[in-house]
Amino acid sequence: MLLQAKLEKAFAAVGAIAAIATVCFQLYLFINDSTKGIGVVLIRFFSYFTILSNIAVSVCFFAIAFTKQNQLQFWKLNTTKTATLVYILVVGILYNVVLRSLWVPTGAQKLVDEMLHVVMPLLFLLYWWLFTQKTAFNRRNVANSLLFPFINLLWVLIYGAFSNWYPYPFVDAFNHGYPKAAISSVVLLGVFGLLSLLFFRWLSVKKEVRL
Repeated sequence: MLLQAKLEKAFAAVGAIAAIATVCFQLYLFINDSTKGIGVVLIRFFSYFTILSNIAVSVCFFAIAFTKQNQLQFWKLNTTKTATLVYILVVGILYNVVLRSLWVPTGAQKLVDEMLHVVMPLLFLLYWWLFTQKTAFNRRNVANSLLFPFINLLWVLIYGAFSNWYPYPFVDAFNHGYPKAAISSVVLLGVFGLLSLLFFRWLSVKKEVRL
């Protein structure tokens, strides 16, 4: 078990460094490519669910790798890790299924895109499978996990109503209208709900992986 704990910390340390570096580099590129004021740039940057999910991954990894047992305990909970996994997997799925064909990044942006939408989802999935321990199923955990994406969607729609800017085309009420944006939001929350149910159920029957 001591070896398992050391391996978990080492894995999380690599994940934390990769996630933090990726988010920081994306922020640099976002600021560098924008003509807006820094306030608007930051609001828009942190409106992306991709960014928020990768930040959640980085905090989970950081808490596990670099803090004491009684520090940042919320981020070490199996339920928090599982909800975070659902968020980052939805990011990966939506990007690769829906958004990848809509633009073709090059150079540094392409590298960062792959880190945000492919590497980090797969890395956190591997971590979850290897190190997250079996936890009893509770429907409340599924419901609670939907609060974060719901609040983000609500913020995006409210901010978009005043700015006519939306981080993703499927919630763009300015160009596609509120009915389509509302339908997309409901479908998206449904995806979150189904994946949350799947992974929280899986967590309740999960077998320990011995390294």
